[in-house]
Amino acid sequence: MGGITEKFIVTAVAVKTTSVATSKIKGVAIPGYIESRGGVIEDIVLSENITFYRVYSGNSKTGGWLTKVPPKSRKLAQEGLALPKKNKATRIQKVDVPAGTRLQRSRAKPMPEFGKKHGGMEQFELKGDIPNSAFGKGEKFK
Repeated sequence: MGGITEKFIVTAVAVKTTSVATSKIKGVAIPGYIESRGGVIEDIVLSENITFYRVYSGNSKTGGWLTKVPPKSRKLAQEGLALPKKNKATRIQKVDVPAGTRLQRSRAKPMPEFGKKHGGMEQFELKGDIPNSAFGKGEKFK
């Protein structure tokens, strides 16, 4: 995980990826939902505040998928994070995630359903709510 390992309380779980995903709420299969997590999936609880980044398009001020390192370009974000077609990656924002927050770390897997053949970037899914104020002002992404 690089230089931020000491900032996490980590429980690593090797997970066999499948084409059937489960809901975050009840653990039941959701028809039409496509699993986007690959590799080793780790449950993480932050032991201190850490800044992450969120890539998005449109007017959504918050979201549940983050990266630790800001992608270098829109194209890299779209391919490396295997973003859905509707996410044009036109904006990027800092997200100050507070200590005690639970996240799930994984690698974006290729999503041919979205026309994305690469994936591979590290991604973090928020597994709980954080304050809306944790999401910084979005800036245009080059």
